[in-house]
Amino acid sequence: MPFNPDFLKELGALFISGFDGKKAKGDIISAVRSGLGGVILFPPNLGAPKEILKLTQGLQKASPDLPVIISIDQEGGRVARLKAPFTEFPPMSVVGAKNDPELARMIGAAIAKELLAVGINLDFAPVMDLDESVEPLAGDVAPLAGKRRHGERVIGDRSFGADPEKVSTLGKAFIEGMQREGMMACAKHFPGHGATSLDSHVELPEVLLSGEEMRHHIAPFEAAIKGGVATIMTAHIRCHALDRYHPATLSGAILTGKLRIEMGFKGVIITDDMAMKGIADLLPPADAAALALRAGADVLLIAHDLQLAGKLRQSLHEAVRHLLIDPDEIMDKIERVTAMRTKLAQIKRPPLDVIGCREHQELAKEAN
Repeated sequence: MPFNPDFLKELGALFISGFDGKKAKGDIISAVRSGLGGVILFPPNLGAPKEILKLTQGLQKASPDLPVIISIDQEGGRVARLKAPFTEFPPMSVVGAKNDPELARMIGAAIAKELLAVGINLDFAPVMDLDESVEPLAGDVAPLAGKRRHGERVIGDRSFGADPEKVSTLGKAFIEGMQREGMMACAKHFPGHGATSLDSHVELPEVLLSGEEMRHHIAPFEAAIKGGVATIMTAHIRCHALDRYHPATLSGAILTGKLRIEMGFKGVIITDDMAMKGIADLLPPADAAALALRAGADVLLIAHDLQLAGKLRQSLHEAVRHLLIDPDEIMDKIERVTAMRTKLAQIKRPPLDVIGCREHQELAKEAN
């Protein structure tokens, strides 16, 4: 039953949070011991490879019963938190120009090995969004309506390109390469962030594409699911063809109706950062968190505020106790996340000398 004394701790599984510092101590260790399911690392958390490994091992030590999700954004190009001595791969637009699935697969595997070597087990990559700022979609697709203006780049070079088939093929290969090494991949940002010039960090983008046009943007996520992707990240966009009222992150029609039921995704759905203004300016944090979970999200990402993650866990506890959220649905989410975390215990960590190794450096040169 969800109302036992341990339920508040169990709810921690539904949160990934950022934290301050480069060491496993203080508030972050307390949070992990009290059930926090995962963390996300940013440059202020990162030092030399040995320091990162010490940090991640300290976090895992604080959760002896179940591995902690330790995540990062390491896409390649401009969104890569880890710089040299880690191998610096080009943006995925460059990989897309090569249009070589085996190359994409090898890059995914190489990034996975280097992250696993320092104890990171979830990479928020690859971007499966289409980059419409580069070229039009394949086929007879009408120009995008709404606020986006041609040439502006939100997703831009983070994408494999504008052609749904190419993005599907290369993204699926990248995921397969990554997950064969034991890394959990994340296809982002569902149902497709490439059709807007607006940045959801600062405002809520409105996507005015038709249902047929959105089909092109959703196709790469279908490929990711076929490739067995472990997680999918939501987009803070309002996609009128799918749900004219709710942002995707808060939309049951999109997360449950489309992604879960119609597309058959059985993995873990993770929100983009809930503190981004695309969501935060709409609703108080507790209301937004509850709506995201009711819509179908499994994990709430709170990228930079460990205290907020703790407050939202308390508010979620109260919402479930008062039956504002279905307790059975919450337990299903906890079980889904727990099953994923259990698999992390099987990962074999590569040695640190894989970081920046000659093989990976040559692969990066080939990609360029």
